[in-house]
Amino acid sequence: MSDLTKDHPVWQEINEITSGIAWHLSKRYHRFVELEDIRQAMNEYAWKRKDKVSEYLIREDAVEKKQGYKAFHTFIRRAGERYARKEKAKALGYELGDEYFYRLELIENLIKVAGTDESYLANQVFDPDVHGVKVKRLANEGNNLAAMIADVDAAMKKLDPRMQGILTSRFVNDQPLAEIAEAWDISPQRVEQLIAKGIKEIADKLGGATPY
Repeated sequence: MSDLTKDHPVWQEINEITSGIAWHLSKRYHRFVELEDIRQAMNEYAWKRKDKVSEYLIREDAVEKKQGYKAFHTFIRRAGERYARKEKAKALGYELGDEYFYRLELIENLIKVAGTDESYLANQVFDPDVHGVKVKRLANEGNNLAAMIADVDAAMKKLDPRMQGILTSRFVNDQPLAEIAEAWDISPQRVEQLIAKGIKEIADKLGGATPY
């Protein structure tokens, strides 16, 4: 067991971290939860898991400490996200387990369907071999494919023009990496990096990739 006391300076650092995360989450879930409630929920979560706090934040080596703070940020952000989603579910009258999330592969398929208007591709969107787990139903959308496509399309349009063009070339036009690289005067490796970044940005705009 960790022997961290309430007077340890690490709790002040944690409060600063959770305050920043809570601000962003309160903007995303502004209709359902208050900033202070999210911050308090994360702080309580950290207090109950002092061993994890010690593991991530009590490090001597500067490089390892930086890595630990990054890992803790992810760890505690997920706790805040879960709390906010739970409050949203409570307000809308559904169970948290009824949510669906976007796997990165699912987003790729939705981009393809949205950009081609080829209805037969819709059958691939919920392919268990691609999606990985059975899609969770969201009470107010009921796994409406049209709504999911619209969500992804709207999120994609918020990306910069180059990113939109690269994703369209790859997933709608099915162009090889080398052709895309030549068109944008970058390396194929850079194209791969930008594709991964673009898909992740879309996932983040939709509330994050699946936690499963």
